Amino acid sequence: MRRRIQEADIYSSSLTISIALDCPPGQLGFSEELIHISSDTASIEEHSGGDPLKSEIVVLTPSLRDQSLAPDGCGTLTIFMPAYMSFKDGWFTTKDENGDYIRNEAYKRLKNEIAEVLIDRLSKIIAPDLRNHILFMM
Repeated sequence: MRRRIQEADIYSSSLTISIALDCPPGQLGFSEELIHISSDTASIEEHSGGDPLKSEIVVLTPSLRDQSLAPDGCGTLTIFMPAYMSFKDGWFTTKDENGDYIRNEAYKRLKNEIAEVLIDRLSKIIAPDLRNHILFMM
């Protein structure tokens, strides 16, 4: 029982992108502090499965509400996407001798590719000029 509990996939992991903007998020079309986007063509399972074209997206715009969270004239966005570790063969990770995930270069490339897809989706739905205002993201 303990082993099953320790190995249980109780909830999804996530991919989180933190973005610094060269303008306030409201200038790009964001009018809410919390935005939830889902695909009406994806199944419930696909909403958290890891495919960036089908997964739900949660967007936080903390500097929209509290402008002190960014320098004057700038803003912040956080994009969150749920995803199970089984996506893309464990996100292209490997495991060490203890069974812990090793996040290698293939993992980092996949995360960046997915981040680009999420930014594209967000640009199409809310902020067409988003990509032109990203100072940096991590």
